[in-house]
Amino acid sequence: MHLKEFLVNYEENFQKINLTTILISILAITVLVFSPIFSGSEFFTYDDNWYIYENKHVVDFSWSAMVDMFSSPLGGQYSPLGELYNTLLYLLFGNNATAFKIVALIVHLFNIFLLFNILKNLFNDKVLVSLATLLFAIHPMQVETIGWLSVMFRNSVFFMFLGYFFYFKYLDNNFEKLRLLPVIICYIVACLFKEQAILFPVGVFLINMKRFDFKFNKRIIFETGFWGLFALAFGLFTIKIMHVGGPSLAGRSVSLVEKFDVLSKTVLEYCYNFVLPLNLSFSYPYPLAKSDNFFLTSVLALIVFFFGIFLAIKYKIFRFGFLWLLGFLSLSLALSFFSIRDTYMADRYVYVAIVGFSILLYSILAEFNKTILSKNLFLGALFAFSIFCAFISFNRVSVFKNNKTLWTNALEVNPQNQYANNSLGYYYRKTNDFEKAEYYYKRAIEIDSSYFLAHNNLGYVYSKKKKFGKAIVHFTKAISINRYYKSAYENRAALAKEIDNHDLLLMDLKKLIEFESSNKGYREEIVKLYFKKKDYPKVLEEGIHLLKYDSDNKVAVSHIAESYFHLQKYKEAIPLITSVIKSEQKKGYYFFIRSVSYYQLGDLSNALKDLQSAQKLNYKVDKNYLDLIIRKVKKSNK
Repeated sequence: MHLKEFLVNYEENFQKINLTTILISILAITVLVFSPIFSGSEFFTYDDNWYIYENKHVVDFSWSAMVDMFSSPLGGQYSPLGELYNTLLYLLFGNNATAFKIVALIVHLFNIFLLFNILKNLFNDKVLVSLATLLFAIHPMQVETIGWLSVMFRNSVFFMFLGYFFYFKYLDNNFEKLRLLPVIICYIVACLFKEQAILFPVGVFLINMKRFDFKFNKRIIFETGFWGLFALAFGLFTIKIMHVGGPSLAGRSVSLVEKFDVLSKTVLEYCYNFVLPLNLSFSYPYPLAKSDNFFLTSVLALIVFFFGIFLAIKYKIFRFGFLWLLGFLSLSLALSFFSIRDTYMADRYVYVAIVGFSILLYSILAEFNKTILSKNLFLGALFAFSIFCAFISFNRVSVFKNNKTLWTNALEVNPQNQYANNSLGYYYRKTNDFEKAEYYYKRAIEIDSSYFLAHNNLGYVYSKKKKFGKAIVHFTKAISINRYYKSAYENRAALAKEIDNHDLLLMDLKKLIEFESSNKGYREEIVKLYFKKKDYPKVLEEGIHLLKYDSDNKVAVSHIAESYFHLQKYKEAIPLITSVIKSEQKKGYYFFIRSVSYYQLGDLSNALKDLQSAQKLNYKVDKNYLDLIIRKVKKSNK
């Protein structure tokens, strides 16, 4: 068939193309578009570190590590299956970030396959199904989800889409209740990968609406309530986790007017970025002040919203796309409105919602096609937009190659991005270029003086440059801004230890114990400090606490033994000193203090034996004490 002949009756001709051929073509195009990830990729210092290559659960996997994954949150989020997934990849590939990204692309390809089958079950229009699947596959806003390894939502989406696949089986088999079991399992697994999977009911609801021509019935109402309660329960659990996660929450105070300002800006920018994805950024910092264009922005956002409602009422395909978009974008809009994160939007939040955008685009052009556009122009517009997206995405994939390319690009898009400045500073810090690191950290603080991460990082650079006073100032500033920021306490404690500021070190260690009560290293350091300060009652108190977590800790045992000795509690000291001697045979000092303890308790024979043992170990024994013991032993033997 010639191209001209195809274009004349493209709708009819397109319907003749085999669905398998269309799907394989989309998958092949996706691999081609994302092909730059196949070489030279790196992990990012933005979340990839604590979530993957510095995560002790991942790099030192064990049964106890897996228990920890499922029993405790990590970084203000609960995603145990995400950690387990990274563990498996780390066991297979180690620090090979390229391999991680290839696997991420494979997950994306599976998602494309599942989405294509979902859409073909909902729509008979191959053009619509193909366009929505293709844009889900290659739109530039999707690059972040594949390029950034810490994004576990792509894995959640696999199980969400798989759940929809099983839900179709449930609908096609007269609503057999047992067929809901795999749907529920998929939903739970998706949530254990990423909390954003609570949006799963949106798809279930829309599948029902499309299948039953947007008409409600008792079953749909009941099921909607069931899935909604499930989502609510996990949502409340997630909020609780976020509140104990410290830095995961922005903690800013924002007026209602500013909330609507940011929400309006978010709506408009998502729409703009879908149509013209030319200035995408890895991060979109939350505005530090209300926009001067608040009124105009709000009015435009309301026009877009109400125009969308108008078209949704009038056209069923548009209605489906509009509800899909709002439903799957709702969590992002809520985060934006309630100022929960440090960024007001993110490309990754559109991973599933972009299907809604695609259906809206198709619906609008299809309506124009009936009145204004010719068939050729309609097909040409869709084809041109797809080529445009593929070209932009291909170039954008390289942005996610390493930390330097990622954050340099973010600064090119927005030089006032404090997060990009901070992260580029971290890149130079890791390469030991402390001058450039200092510059970018200072820029981040100039933009946002309350940015505690930048203060902490600048403090670290100053400590490396031996500017200890300035370092302490910035560590302290970071702590004053966010008292839950553990890293700042750790860094200030390390510096305090280096400069022998025992009081500051002790204060920070006590705070760190609040974060990790079972941390043996912190507790051991506290015992040492109290011993240096000769605060023996405190040594006993803290040492006993340490032994609860580490019953064989030599530092605790030896310091407790010496503290009992200095407090003249000789009876308690002797068995502990004996324990230390067993593990420290060459410590003549311990034979000496046990000798004194025996002497104070009237055991002259053992006192002399220990004194002689101390001498054999070249411990310098006081001659007067030795003579005294010998005299008393001789006297007692008469």
